[in-house]
Amino acid sequence: MENLIVYCSQPASGQMATFLMSLSQAQNVVIRPVSEIPQPDALHLQRKRVERGDLLDAIEATETHLALYGLGRLQPDAGAEQGLKFTLESLKSRLNGVNTVLGSVEKGGVDNG
Repeated sequence: MENLIVYCSQPASGQMATFLMSLSQAQNVVIRPVSEIPQPDALHLQRKRVERGDLLDAIEATETHLALYGLGRLQPDAGAEQGLKFTLESLKSRLNGVNTVLGSVEKGGVDNG
């Protein structure tokens, strides 16, 4: 069984000390300082940046398509319009996830809190 590694920035705080004491009683748990967190994989981050660009493009295209329904330039189709709305929400949700990953490691990135 692999060890669970917990990185902690303030082990001396009251609540954290209690948590770490309880955690240290468990098997396969290693407590380390935040300074030992491994650097993120540069290739993984680059893929996330590319994915973010693709998501932004897809969101823009979907919003444009929905706007055409709103302006009456496309024949009303409730099923297609609802599908586009669902797709838009899915894309935005995925973008939030990608931004959280990138924001947690990039200086000046989107706050993930």
